[in-house]
Amino acid sequence: MSDSPPTLDDLQGEWKIVSFGQNGGKAPFFIPWLVKFRMKIKGDRFAKYAGDRVVGKGKLRVKPQTEFSVMDEKMIGGDEDGEVHRGIIRWVGKKIEHLQGKIGDERPKQFPYTKQSIFGYALMKRV
Repeated sequence: MSDSPPTLDDLQGEWKIVSFGQNGGKAPFFIPWLVKFRMKIKGDRFAKYAGDRVVGKGKLRVKPQTEFSVMDEKMIGGDEDGEVHRGIIRWVGKKIEHLQGKIGDERPKQFPYTKQSIFGYALMKRV
């Protein structure tokens, strides 16, 4: 979408996950369609959904770097209240590619997502 890294303003609205994975693997292509994972962002607040069920919510911090942006998700409520997922995001055409560590893990240092990756992966498309 842009030659510059994504900003919080760029992320406003609703995004559906079209591909995702963990630890170097990717879920079969039909899983995102079945589960209907999506993320809504308004201001610096986000909510993650599986279908109509909220599976996480919190506050976003996005800081553009040279080639990508860092994106931290501070969780509010639930078992992860106050915990932070550290990640990075970049544009892939009009989609957002996201790599994210588990709570307590370091932030990914760079793209791409590979079979050796220990991080979570998501490719999101604006709804």
